[in-house]
Amino acid sequence: MSESFSTTIFATLDAPFINFEKNVEPIIWQSKDILIMQTYDFKIPTMLGSLVKYSFSTTGGDINFSTEFHVPGQTPQVIVSPMRVPSDVETIRRAFKSNADGTFVFIFDNTYSWFNSKLLTYSANLFQPAFAIADNNRVRHSQRLLHSIVEDNRKAQLRLIVAKERSNNLDVDISSLDARILALTADLDNKKGILRAAKDEVEEMNTRIAYNLEKKNGLCIRCLDYKALSLVLSFLGKSKNTYLVCKYWKACIDDIDIQVEKQKQQQTTPVV
Repeated sequence: MSESFSTTIFATLDAPFINFEKNVEPIIWQSKDILIMQTYDFKIPTMLGSLVKYSFSTTGGDINFSTEFHVPGQTPQVIVSPMRVPSDVETIRRAFKSNADGTFVFIFDNTYSWFNSKLLTYSANLFQPAFAIADNNRVRHSQRLLHSIVEDNRKAQLRLIVAKERSNNLDVDISSLDARILALTADLDNKKGILRAAKDEVEEMNTRIAYNLEKKNGLCIRCLDYKALSLVLSFLGKSKNTYLVCKYWKACIDDIDIQVEKQKQQQTTPVV
């Protein structure tokens, strides 16, 4: 893609030099009967090697005439010093060949005769060498493209620096995150194992506690001797759920009943 794009650009730049014509038709500026009360000027842009052939005449009297050549960044160059020319009597004909790219300026001054206006008629032909035209266009176009490419390359280099820095930072962050993920995964697996063991232990302890509570109640009763057991059971009464726990407890109940009956008999037997 890049090679095709470059080929297209170079082909466009070089095309004018393939079978270019040596002779080029002139560019013409002309006007008739321009009213000049004080001053009047017009400008023709030229390039290196350009030839300007011009002529002018006036009606109503002569005129002060001068020309200058302006090159960008330089002091204007006087080509024809200000002078009064008999343009009302004859047509003034002259030529100028530029030695650089610039602007050729015609200046007509009638301030010395402001009460007497003049009518100006002029014609100017600009001849530019064929090769100079093509070469100038190529240079200008190439300069614009070069400036655009240099600027684009500068921006690309700045973005490259930022992108590299961002890429390096992301590589570090991703490596750190990968390590943290591995550590967190290992920690997660470890805690899952601990959780399973804790749940198993909870279930086991619940079973043990229920079993111990079941044994504790029976063992508390069985820790009592016969006398204490009889006393405790005497408070419970003859509930089936109480004394039918075991034969030993039933015997205690029976003894308690016998003792209760004896006490009743003693209380009801009259004293002689």
